[in-house]
Amino acid sequence: ADSDSAAAAAAAAAADNESSQPPEMSNITKFMYSLVVMSLASMAFVLFQNRQLITHNILHLLKQIEGMGMWGPLVYVCLYTILELLCVPCIPLTMTAGAIFGVPLAVALVAIGSTIAGVLAYTISKNLFRDSFSKLLSRFPSWEAIDRAIGRDGFKVLFLLRLSPLIPQATANYLYGLSSIKLVPYATATFLGFLLPSFAYVALGRASRTILDGMTTSGNLKEAAATMGSIEAWTMPLGLAITFVATALVVQVSQQALDKAMLESRESYDEDDKSSNEGRSDPIGGT
Repeated sequence: ADSDSAAAAAAAAAADNESSQPPEMSNITKFMYSLVVMSLASMAFVLFQNRQLITHNILHLLKQIEGMGMWGPLVYVCLYTILELLCVPCIPLTMTAGAIFGVPLAVALVAIGSTIAGVLAYTISKNLFRDSFSKLLSRFPSWEAIDRAIGRDGFKVLFLLRLSPLIPQATANYLYGLSSIKLVPYATATFLGFLLPSFAYVALGRASRTILDGMTTSGNLKEAAATMGSIEAWTMPLGLAITFVATALVVQVSQQALDKAMLESRESYDEDDKSSNEGRSDPIGGT
């Protein structure tokens, strides 16, 4: 009887292990995922190889946007959205917006374009890869706990991440789609988070444009710098200070979230282990 009970317990444990393993993807699904990854990698390679030509064409297009009048902001937002979806670094484009549109309008346009691109990238990643990523997380309790923490405090975490200049935001948009954060807090944190650091880049672009125009007129750098308006004078150092503080906050909050997630993971593991041991002892005790 003891051997039968032990065999039954072993069979039940094996069944539990098999059921806990995520189901394997079909060949068609694997092919589709491979095709998407290969397409993105090929596109990134082509963009990198032709980066100088692309940069030249973008600058030429921006000059045309400047002469479009009321249609310029709309075209700029569309261009910004497309480039960020393609993971093209948009800091030069952000600075150029300041040179073309001025600080207030440029900051709004950058935030709008970034939010649209972020939502589109989030949606693509969520629909294509989130299920497979969730199955992968089930194999790693610590990662799963961190993902739950992001889902619970998603707005605060993402808002601080958007403030950091050290994170490649265009690429991160796709990674955020793999997390458990919901769309509304994601979009809200993206829009608000991009407002503050955009000031630094936009003001820098505006100040550069003002100085260049002043040097063209006076030929003197000191006199050209004196032509900067009050907005350019205070928004650039303020934006830089904000991004510095945000970087420190991101590190602190991320470490706190990680520590909390790991604690939850250990507690969850202990509870599951205790329940498993109790479940295995019952059949043996009943014989």
